[in-house]
Amino acid sequence: MENNNKIALARFKIANLEQIIEEIQNASQRMSTSEAPAMTQAAIKKLVADSVSAALEAKAANMANTDNTTRPREASIARQGTL
Repeated sequence: MENNNKIALARFKIANLEQIIEEIQNASQRMSTSEAPAMTQAAIKKLVADSVSAALEAKAANMANTDNTTRPREASIARQGTL
């Protein structure tokens, strides 16, 4: 059950990050239209998903290295593109 809570929290954080990025993107568009075009929502979602996936993989690797003798192995985490 603890893993389900972690996954739900990660998805909540991703949604919040996406909203913040969208707000920054909208503010940037209002400030200047002569600059380079803003990122698409798909590009932003991919960037966020890739970042979260990399962070989860790093955390899992760190946990496996430090807790190898004290805890059973964690279940494998979702791979990139499955969130």
